[in-house]
Amino acid sequence: MPGNSQPSQCPLLGPSLLFITYPEAIANMVGSTFFAIIFFLMMITLGLDSTFGGLEAVITAVMDEYPQVLAGRRELFVLGLITVCFLGSLSTLTYGGAYVVKLLEEFGAGCSILAVVLLETIAVSWFYGIQRFSHDVKAMLGFTPGFFWKLCWVAISPALLA
Repeated sequence: MPGNSQPSQCPLLGPSLLFITYPEAIANMVGSTFFAIIFFLMMITLGLDSTFGGLEAVITAVMDEYPQVLAGRRELFVLGLITVCFLGSLSTLTYGGAYVVKLLEEFGAGCSILAVVLLETIAVSWFYGIQRFSHDVKAMLGFTPGFFWKLCWVAISPALLA
């Protein structure tokens, strides 16, 4: 409708595409049971893989930061972290769960992540200093990063992120 200033909401995007539209399309195919099983197995493995990747980054960072406290207690720490994640995700199972998922989708990803990564890149390469950072990389890997990597960290990455 011309003159309508409200943004159009496409009902086929987001969780409805994944859990309503696509399974309905699979149900109309020949061999639908096989494809439905394969599709939902794929979704489960994608979810588990994303969870493992995200949690392992947090686990490694905290374990490296506090080795004297968590040295022999990795399993307990991981159990505690997973328990906190489980309890936090229970809110998505309530009647307002779709709104919680939408809230996380809108504000927990996308532009906010890009802004944080841009600020981290600027903080490390400009404020901490590219020479100090290159020295740290040499201490960890045994070789100094080349000119290309320094250029990427100082100019190319911040420009593309901005």
